Amino acid sequence: VAIDYALDIGLDRIWMQIERNAASLRAKLEAIPGVTVRDLGETKGGIVSFEIEGHDPDAITNELRSRWKINTSGSG
Repeated sequence: VAIDYALDIGLDRIWMQIERNAASLRAKLEAIPGVTVRDLGETKGGIVSFEIEGHDPDAITNELRSRWKINTSGSG
């Protein structure tokens, strides 16, 4: 069912929305002092990697999950 739904919407349209959302998030994160976006590569996908100076990645992960229900993973 999910495949049919995605094909009905159109994979190109889905990819464009992913790119738009991720680019917006990267720009907003880059505007925050102490935040460094770590994404590499010419083509950026929907996964956004970043770090916040002076903050433990696990603490950031826990805060995003508990406060805003954002599913993340941290490494550090």
